[in-house]
Amino acid sequence: MKGRQGGFSYLFTLFMVALGGIMLVASTQTAWMESKRDKEAELLFAGNEIRNAIEAYAKATPPLQANPGATGTVGGGGQYPIQLEDLLADHRHTPPLRHLRRIYIDPMTGSKEWELIQEGGRIIGVYSRSLEKPLKTAKFGKGYESFAKANSYADWKFSPIQQDTAKPAAAINGPVGNPSAAGPTPAVSPADESPSSQQSSPLSPIVEFPPDPTPVTPDKPAQQTADGQQSNAYRVLQCVIAYGNAMRECRRASGNSACMAGAQASRDACLAGG
Repeated sequence: MKGRQGGFSYLFTLFMVALGGIMLVASTQTAWMESKRDKEAELLFAGNEIRNAIEAYAKATPPLQANPGATGTVGGGGQYPIQLEDLLADHRHTPPLRHLRRIYIDPMTGSKEWELIQEGGRIIGVYSRSLEKPLKTAKFGKGYESFAKANSYADWKFSPIQQDTAKPAAAINGPVGNPSAAGPTPAVSPADESPSSQQSSPLSPIVEFPPDPTPVTPDKPAQQTADGQQSNAYRVLQCVIAYGNAMRECRRASGNSACMAGAQASRDACLAGG
């Protein structure tokens, strides 16, 4: 008897140990996922702060230093920083401007060392060095929709400008608002401006509108006829309404046949104009 009790106690102990191990693994996995999600939120915050600071640095470029079209400049010629420390103290101004409170730590690596996106020796963006696969794959903020397709945190690029952009139309066809830059307009000889060529051109079709029709004033007999038709229609409507009211009263009187016959006779007389 004691041997059986000892066996059951041993099995119960093994079961409790196994259950405790499963719960420990589950809680550890949950804690790991929560910690990673918190780090992702920190990465999105830090990267967005640095991105905004880079954009603010470029927009704060003094007019005399602006160089439109130069490498490492924004659309109006604004300069991007050479190093991240320039965001902490923009010495192009007196006193220096502060675009970023501090160089944030990359929460995925625990380091202040960010991978830099550079153009012409100037920083136009940053991203994490972590090659881990993100847990977050949806519900990103405006401007970060491409993060949903990222294979690693290194694919989360924080930059105020896009890298793979097509050339603007002005670079191909000349600057907007300067038609001469797109090339001279071919001259057109008077012989080319024949009526047939003008009519076939889809850009300047010639449409001939018919003359405005002369308004026709109806004569007096026609107007009298229209008034008479309107009067007859009004009289018929009154007859129908009166007949309906009379039949309703007859039904209230338990369907008196004499009453109904009188209502019909009144209707016929009304329609006949009597």
